[in-house]
Amino acid sequence: MPLDFSQLSGEDFEFFCRDLLESLGCQILEGPARGPDSKKDLIIQYKIKDVIGREEQYKVLVQCKNNAKSQKSVYESDLGDIRSACKIHKTKGYLLITSTIPSVSAQNILKAINEEGHYFTHYWDKYILEKFISKSKEGLRILDRYGLIQSEYKIYDFTALVPDEFDLLEEINNAIDVKIIALKGYDEQLDYPNSCYIEHGHVISLNIENLEEFNLEILLDKLDILKELEVLILRNIKLKIFPKSILKLKNLNLLTISGNNITFIPSEISRLQKLRNLDIAHNPIKKFDINTEFLKQLHFFLIDKNHISILKKDFEQMKNKNYKMIDLCISGFSDAERHDFFLKYRF
Repeated sequence: MPLDFSQLSGEDFEFFCRDLLESLGCQILEGPARGPDSKKDLIIQYKIKDVIGREEQYKVLVQCKNNAKSQKSVYESDLGDIRSACKIHKTKGYLLITSTIPSVSAQNILKAINEEGHYFTHYWDKYILEKFISKSKEGLRILDRYGLIQSEYKIYDFTALVPDEFDLLEEINNAIDVKIIALKGYDEQLDYPNSCYIEHGHVISLNIENLEEFNLEILLDKLDILKELEVLILRNIKLKIFPKSILKLKNLNLLTISGNNITFIPSEISRLQKLRNLDIAHNPIKKFDINTEFLKQLHFFLIDKNHISILKKDFEQMKNKNYKMIDLCISGFSDAERHDFFLKYRF
């Protein structure tokens, strides 16, 4: 995810680092401020829990250096007296965040201070910084806030979707210059934001989760527009009916519709000959017209927390060793029978 920080001022870069650190779970004790700062841009605090549950807090002084315009390294002289700064601000450690890289002399002084044992030191260069942005649940949203979304990224807002104004699926499916599209409106606690991934001008992955506040029926009725779709995740969006448009996605490899209110899976799902991973867990499904040959093509099949009782005889007929994982926590199977099934059909 190459990012261009040259458009950010030094102050904006400090605010960017503040928002990123906060999104990663750090507590911001002191934020950016104008005027003499004693070589301090931020003071943060974070907690670490050891294997036996003891928790320790670490207070860290953070310096932010944005040299993206000049592409110059951060030199030792740019850092000032790190030991004195940590002593003044009563921190245990020091973190340098830069949009370029620290020079050899800067890296050596950080290493020397680390080895002394009084203060720990670390740095994030531009590559480590990009890595932490990708780890943050708020990463794309923070990039958008500071105008750092590149041409290969684009953000759409589901909450503003008006069918009469434009067709979202057709628009994103023709977005040839876009690789990743984030869909706003997602739950902030998710590991991955709602998004879709595009290759060669075609959407190959669509992930929609925890969108309960607005109607997605119009969108889901037109999923077959995405003819190259390989991965489809529709989790916790209060679906009541299995979208028939899914049955036309001939390239689908992974389908997740867990955590909804679906009661029936149509037998036509067996037409999806490339489907290898199916998750229909946590639905009140009462009927699933099982096609044994279809089940044999699956590698992953999750069906726990449903009301299906007709599957037992179908699984007993199966001799498929392609399964890497299968969950049989459904009515009609005792614990002993589930155990026997795993013994028979595991790798």
